[in-house]
Amino acid sequence: MMQGRFIVIDGPDFCGKGTQTRLLVTHLMDHPKDRASKSITVVATREPSNSVYGARLREILANLKDPKQQAHELAMIFIEDRAWHVNNVIEPNIKQGNILVS
Repeated sequence: MMQGRFIVIDGPDFCGKGTQTRLLVTHLMDHPKDRASKSITVVATREPSNSVYGARLREILANLKDPKQQAHELAMIFIEDRAWHVNNVIEPNIKQGNILVS
């Protein structure tokens, strides 16, 4: 079994993170060394995650004119989302030997 990997692409808003993530995932899923065996599993993920916490963050941010009004609440929800993401997506996939791109 292959050892799992966790690759994070980070940068400021609108710098091309999503584009680079899609390109990397596409490349890894069709990697020349894996074309015959298809033994590499690639998982694309993001934060905020697709959990209830991530949905709540997006909802709050979409409806606030000044996010500073709820900064403490946003920080607490983000912490919950990160914990959920690590426990339910990142760690299980790494243990399975998958490659995660976030």
